[in-house]
Amino acid sequence: MTHEDPDDLVTIVTTETEFEAESLAVVLRDAGIDAFTFGSSFSALPVQQHWNRVPLQVRRRDAERAKARLDRVKQDSVDIDWDSVDLGERDDDRPLTPVDHVPILARIGLYVGIAIMLLAFLGFIAMLLY
Repeated sequence: MTHEDPDDLVTIVTTETEFEAESLAVVLRDAGIDAFTFGSSFSALPVQQHWNRVPLQVRRRDAERAKARLDRVKQDSVDIDWDSVDLGERDDDRPLTPVDHVPILARIGLYVGIAIMLLAFLGFIAMLLY
C-alpha cells in the first residue's frame, strides 16, 4: 500500500500558454485553493508545441474541488449572454479610433519606406536593362 501525501502537488490540467495556466490559477486562488503554475522559458515563445505544455498544479487534497471549480467556471463562461452585459457609459465623446491623426514620426517612416522601396525597384529595373 502506498501512502499518498495530501500536500503533494498534482497536475490537474495542462495548458498551451503560461498566461492561460496563470489565469486558471487565479480562478482557483479566488476560491481559496492554492494553485501553482510552472512555465518555462519556452512558454513565452509563440510556438504551440505539444511538449511545451504548462502544468497547473494543486495539492492532492484539493484536486477534486479544484477540478469541480474549473468545470463550473467554464460552464458559467459559456452561458454568458454578452449582448446583455452592461459595460457602462464612456466619460468622453472622442472616437475610439483617432480620425486623420497619424503621428509625425509614423508619417516620416512611411515616406522613407516608400522611397527605399521605390529606389530598390528602380535599381532592379536598371539592373535588368544594363
